[in-house]
Amino acid sequence: MTKEQLMAMGLTEEQANKVLAASTEEMKGFIPKHRFDEVTEAKKQLEKDVAARDTQLEELKKVDAEGLKAQIEKLQGENKTTKENYEAQLKQMQIDNAVEKALLASKAKNTKAAYYPAYSGFPCSYSGVYPRG
Repeated sequence: MTKEQLMAMGLTEEQANKVLAASTEEMKGFIPKHRFDEVTEAKKQLEKDVAARDTQLEELKKVDAEGLKAQIEKLQGENKTTKENYEAQLKQMQIDNAVEKALLASKAKNTKAAYYPAYSGFPCSYSGVYPRG
């Protein structure tokens, strides 16, 4: 309340000043509502996080270490195979693009037929890959 409001209620100026001083002193121990709400929300979130960590720890206790090692090795092998396949495809694509560029530079009309004779519809004596050499 303000001094004017207290005086409107019938208090003298001196009484209103004493009430305001007492009220100000009393309010020193309180925190604003918005700060209280922030801290409460942070506490709730931290409690959820701790509960989630506890659940994760319990799940980790149940895990078979040897099984995980085997699974990791299996996944590493699969990743290695995938990487090798990707690198092979990338290399083949680079070769195909270089050959196609050379064919276009030599004014070939159908680069696929020139590079891959199997596409031309004519029988060929090899597997369809342009012979090297």
